[in-house]
Amino acid sequence: MRVLEEIEAEMRALGIWDAKAGTFEHWLQHHLSEPGLYDRAHEEWVKWGPEEDAPKNLLVLLRRLDRLREFHPQVERFGFYKTSESAEVGGGLQCVHGRTLEKQFRAAEVCRIVWQIEMRHEKRERMLEMVLDWTTVNAADRKRFGSGTLREILPGTWTEMAFAASWGWDEPGHWPMGRYETTVSYWGEPIATGEFEIV
Repeated sequence: MRVLEEIEAEMRALGIWDAKAGTFEHWLQHHLSEPGLYDRAHEEWVKWGPEEDAPKNLLVLLRRLDRLREFHPQVERFGFYKTSESAEVGGGLQCVHGRTLEKQFRAAEVCRIVWQIEMRHEKRERMLEMVLDWTTVNAADRKRFGSGTLREILPGTWTEMAFAASWGWDEPGHWPMGRYETTVSYWGEPIATGEFEIV
């Protein structure tokens, strides 16, 4: 997982990757495969001083690692469709499982393009915070075209879910022609990538 590389880099930057045997930092380096590291690290570091003195970036990374180990969604479908509305219903975009997804859109007709992801997962004992980051880039020069973050609390009883987000304009004719690539990440780990084309 990418987050493990980030944890190592952060610990090296803090000078604790090669901590002496018997220290918590040494234990942490050799137990990154265990669950519950965020809570243990937070308790360990805060007991020695004010919370603001704890390594915040490292704690954030450990929290990400715990979330990734706790929840493993399986992506069933990922794709795109067009809409003229920034919000199709009162709460936002309407995620319809099995809706028609497309890969090509006419510049003269399209206002907003929506990515939609459909996932399946196991039941959990408790609610879970779901954080999805997304980025759309121009496939030719890799320049960022749009990005955002979705945060939801999932009930433990859910076994499937869908998310969607849009980017574009209120009127058609503004999308530059070309290919675009969208990547969706769960707590910083890419879980779906797809392309669409404006013609």
